[in-house]
Amino acid sequence: AILALVEAGMGVALVPRMAARERREDVVMRVLEADRPRRHVVAAVRHGAESGPAVARVLAALTESARSFN
Repeated sequence: AILALVEAGMGVALVPRMAARERREDVVMRVLEADRPRRHVVAAVRHGAESGPAVARVLAALTESARSFN
């Protein structure tokens, strides 16, 4: 949605690298040459389900995957 606004001439946006993979004809992506910003990511789990073994495995996999983003 944000890239559609940029494409329509409604502004400039900071987007995650994943969003930069989406190519649009009238949008140019520029890498910012500054210290890399950090983002804190959290996992949302339904109340009462956070102690289940399946959820624990998924959270462990997500944690491992998140390490590759730093």
